[in-house]
Amino acid sequence: EEAIRVCQQRPWSEGSYHSAVSLAATFRAARRFDEWLAASKEVLRVAPDDVPTRLDLGDSYWEEQGNLAEAEKWYADALRLEPGQPWATPSLLCVRYFLTGEARFRDELEDFAEAHPQEARAQVCLARVTPYFAEFLYPADGSVNNMNAIARKVDEARAAGNNEPVSGRIKA
Repeated sequence: EEAIRVCQQRPWSEGSYHSAVSLAATFRAARRFDEWLAASKEVLRVAPDDVPTRLDLGDSYWEEQGNLAEAEKWYADALRLEPGQPWATPSLLCVRYFLTGEARFRDELEDFAEAHPQEARAQVCLARVTPYFAEFLYPADGSVNNMNAIARKVDEARAAGNNEPVSGRIKA
């Protein structure tokens, strides 16, 4: 609330890009979405081709408000202004996959992520559409894995010293 008050009271705030961005960010952080949207629209009034604001609109509609259709609109608009934009591209593909269920969007996202391994956003989006795209320990229960790792160490220590086996392994 203090940050919002400070942003609103700046004497240079009227018509200022940076002030509007600051105000939008503070409203978003406070989850005051109606005011956030108004401040974001002010940013776009001052800077009509601003891609970061479009990304912020897409992200908030997706992440905080669960409105995939609005998120899709803003990511697509960011790509209209900056084709191939590395945040908007995987975000749009992921949102479109969730909206339609069409495998082609997931496939395009996988291709993008593979072609751009340095792009963290692509990896995050890929993990969202393929939730098991990761390394898992077997079995999946971490505490069982920890106990088996301890038992292996005890086995190794005994094998190195007196070759006595350790019994009682935990099975998943």
